[in-house]
Amino acid sequence: MLLYRDSVAAGLGRSNHFGPVRVADACDVLSVVAGCEAEVVFLDMSRPASLALSRRIGACIDGAPIIGFGVASHDEALACAEAGISAFVGAEGTIEDLCQAALLALEGEAVISPRLAAMLVRRVAALSCAHALPSAALTRREQEIACLIDHGLSNKEIAGTLRISPATVKNHVHVILEKLNVTRRNAIGRSLEAAASMAVPVAALSSRT
Repeated sequence: MLLYRDSVAAGLGRSNHFGPVRVADACDVLSVVAGCEAEVVFLDMSRPASLALSRRIGACIDGAPIIGFGVASHDEALACAEAGISAFVGAEGTIEDLCQAALLALEGEAVISPRLAAMLVRRVAALSCAHALPSAALTRREQEIACLIDHGLSNKEIAGTLRISPATVKNHVHVILEKLNVTRRNAIGRSLEAAASMAVPVAALSSRT
């Protein structure tokens, strides 16, 4: 992995897009990033605990985008997005792909695949719906799954979106049906709408007091 990282650094250094490129290990990356006032940070996502490290880097830099490279799957890319990484390039990506992702990120734009964009939309929809529902009946995870069911996703698609196993989704679906006192998946949406409509007056009343 060190050879891979060093090769990427050498390729970035040879490009015409950036100035000096510095390489750092996980143990000293925070001090290096802070000391050189980096404009952009490239992070090897194939390294252990890279997601946690990206959050620590993000907390100590002032708006510099973090570009993840070596991302192996869409699930990993989704985790990168949730961790606040600005852009990510797969393990098969080229130096030019990295440069292009960084240049777009510096302009405030993100580089993601259409499939990942769809996954992010589903994830945001699930979280938004979960926040709108009363928490007494369903757990947060059950609320997310119920909302994704209402959006028409299958158990397999839900498993991919939430990064859990299809068997776990199936178990949650059974519990959701029991808690909502319905027997079919297509009835879950109506129950969600009823719960949300009951929650709105409560929120409005609270805002006036």
